[in-house]
Amino acid sequence: MKHPELKFPAEMYLEGTDQHRGWFQVSLLASLLSNGKAPFKEVLTHGFLYDARTGDKISKSGFLITADEIVQKHGADLLRFWICSIDFTDDIPFDPAATLQRTADPYKKIRNTIRYLLGNTSDFDKSRDAVPYSKMLLLDRWALAELSALVRDVTDCFDRYEFFRAMQKLHEFCIVTMSAGYLDMLKDRLYTAARASPERRSAQTALREILVALLKMYAPVLVHTCEEAWAYLAEPREAASVHMASWPAVNPTEDSEELRSRFRELLAVRNEVNRVLEKLRAAGTIGKSLEASVKLNTSSHNVFNAFAGADLEEFFIVSEAVMTPNPPPGAVESPEVKGLFVAADKSPHPKCARCWNLRPTVGRNAGHPTLCGRCVKALEAK
Repeated sequence: MKHPELKFPAEMYLEGTDQHRGWFQVSLLASLLSNGKAPFKEVLTHGFLYDARTGDKISKSGFLITADEIVQKHGADLLRFWICSIDFTDDIPFDPAATLQRTADPYKKIRNTIRYLLGNTSDFDKSRDAVPYSKMLLLDRWALAELSALVRDVTDCFDRYEFFRAMQKLHEFCIVTMSAGYLDMLKDRLYTAARASPERRSAQTALREILVALLKMYAPVLVHTCEEAWAYLAEPREAASVHMASWPAVNPTEDSEELRSRFRELLAVRNEVNRVLEKLRAAGTIGKSLEASVKLNTSSHNVFNAFAGADLEEFFIVSEAVMTPNPPPGAVESPEVKGLFVAADKSPHPKCARCWNLRPTVGRNAGHPTLCGRCVKALEAK
């Protein structure tokens, strides 16, 4: 046998859609007649490139630009990322000047997310600093619940060869769940808490898990980017190369779905708070959201229960957030969250020179007259 490593039937037949009545059909009929079974376990077909400007099919003989030229100009990762971000089962429009340029922006955002995660875990030793799940803060446990759901969904997409859906889910996680949500909420804690404090280590425990999982899931597509980032990953690392590491396991905890459901309520409330804060910002009452004091009232048991144990100041990125037994004066009833009333104004308290929060504890410590009590505690721990 010329190639003993090859097996029958083949694992997969991969070709263009024109082979449904060509090679696929011919080999299928021949194998059924001679072997009594199909010559393949799976069939995967793809569409064809066509010129987005003219609508003409781009054939092998008349190709507009070679893969080598694209790699030289844009890099192999960007080319792979574009291919894996589109539904390859359909015909694919291609414009050499515009197509990859449009792909560059989401790629840069992904790279920035990875860089942020690397920067904020550079002093984190998992074997020494990791916080047990039961002792992690609520926000960090929610982030891990979202990560577990992402790993499950992306794994399922890869198993079905729906690479473009996997890229969509990963991109949404990086840009929406992480950059516009979790990472934004974490900044105050990461930058102002004492370096080895349980609060900061809790955040870093979640960030490390998220970073490792993202690198592993992006690695088949962003081959060089993930290998480069893996080299900067703080020790201990699972393997010398990301391409030698195991695929991330779906690891939901008992409270994962409850946390995700709970935070859907909280995120809806956060949107309403942001709507009120934006009006204050437009009126010139506040600049940054940290200057605001927020009061909330709700008749919804689901929303009220969702707030239990949550750090509302961190979640809303404000200096003060309190729940009131009755709708506060000047409160606006939410058009989206039933039974929710939100009131906000500029905090009357002085500004901490270190964390920039406006807090009543600023100036109470004679040794640090410009700092709030939380920052004084962080400095003393340091």
